[in-house]
Amino acid sequence: MQAKLAEFCKKVSRGQTRPVQKFYYNILMGLCGTGSPSLHNIAKMLMDKVSTKKTSERLYRNMRREGLAGEIDRTLMDLIRPQVTKETLFIVDESDIEKPYARKMEGCQ
Repeated sequence: MQAKLAEFCKKVSRGQTRPVQKFYYNILMGLCGTGSPSLHNIAKMLMDKVSTKKTSERLYRNMRREGLAGEIDRTLMDLIRPQVTKETLFIVDESDIEKPYARKMEGCQ
């Protein structure tokens, strides 16, 4: 699985700087390894040669990079575009994921 993930990261991060490529790989490995989007948990799982705090700070800094979401969107669309045909179905679930006890999720779709 790690080999397939590394191969996918190479495709997604093609043309990016080495630190950005490492960031993509670390985030995806961390998400798969922890099952959690918590950057602190991902940093703990990565077990770099540096402290968890420093790794966590690096991940936060990269996550706040301007234009990251658009960059990822464009890259994924470029990867998917050749596989989409006129017969391809896109199913969108617009149901509300609101939870009565959550303060920040009202109206999320």
